[in-house]
This record gives sequence, structure tokens and C-alpha cells, in this order.
Amino acid sequence: MRRIAIIAALSVVVAVTGCATVEGYRQHMDLMTGMHSDQLQVEWGAPDRVSKLSDGNELWTYRKITERQSGNSYSQVANGSYEEKYKDKKGNIKKRTVTTYESVWVPPKYWETYCETRFVISPDHRVLSYGFEGPDCVAKEIRQSPGGGE
Repeated sequence: MRRIAIIAALSVVVAVTGCATVEGYRQHMDLMTGMHSDQLQVEWGAPDRVSKLSDGNELWTYRKITERQSGNSYSQVANGSYEEKYKDKKGNIKKRTVTTYESVWVPPKYWETYCETRFVISPDHRVLSYGFEGPDCVAKEIRQSPGGGE
């Protein structure tokens, strides 16, 4: 049952992130600069790790790990071919090549991907800056109208 839930969740992730980009993630992070740390916690939850920096600021680290899967299904693989004769609509005898296939089991393959996002929080509880790394650090890009709004 858990596998079905994971597969369903991954299908949603793939559908949602189909047009997500690193630039989109950067755009969303830019909007968080200046945000109060209470609002950050409302939106992101408690950080996974908090570190004190020498200048009095704090480094809040969030790490998202996504389990991925491929395979776990049958795939059709060509295993040979032969020529056969047939009559066309005019009664002419023609030859064509027919390819034969067999079903081959592709075993499941599991792996993890991640996104680690770090925020520098000032002593007055504001987001000063951010950094991120990982293949899952993507989001839908924010489109702006010619007038400058969203």
C-alpha cells in the first residue's frame, strides 16, 4: 500500500514540477528576503538545523529529501524479425518485415534526490539572504506582466 502512495505522490510531483526551474526557485526565494522568521516557520515549519554565525546571525537549514522510483514494470523489447509475403489491394504479392517483441521485466530502482535551502536570519528575526543546492530546488517561474506586477 505504501508503494502505491509513493508512486501516486511522485506522479503528482512530476506533473507539478513539469515546468519548474531553478530560476523559478530563485524567484520564490527572492520574495522571502526581508520576511520575518515567524512567517518563514509558518510556511516552512521548523528548520532541520540552526547554527550560530560569528556576526550574531543564525543559519537556518531546511532539507527536503524525495524518494524516487523507476522500473517495476514490463517493457517490450524487440527479439527478432522475419519477412512475410502478403497481397496488396491490387492483388500484387509484396514482402514486408515483421518485428517480434517479448515482454521483459524491469525491476524497480529506488533513489533519493534532495533540496537543501539555507536562510541567514538576523538578530531582529528577518531573512537577510539565502542559498540552496540540489536537483529538487525547483519551482514554477513567477511571470510578470508588462506593467511589472504578477
